[in-house]
Amino acid sequence: MLRVGGPLVKAKAIEGLTGTEQQLRDVAVAVEWFYGSPLVAASEADRRAACVYRNMVTERNDALGTANQAAYRR
Repeated sequence: MLRVGGPLVKAKAIEGLTGTEQQLRDVAVAVEWFYGSPLVAASEADRRAACVYRNMVTERNDALGTANQAAYRR
């Protein structure tokens, strides 16, 4: 499965890939298998940041659409 991550995932992956074998394990694998690993935490943080950005862009576009409708009614 291919997953594309944001800047936090990239930084965390680089941290693991450039370190020792143990550092790679520490980044990629948690005690409870995969779901609590630092890599997953970085992915969740990137996903939350993307949602905030998406919502901001949507609100801006909606505001521009409303402003344009008012301008064309004149």
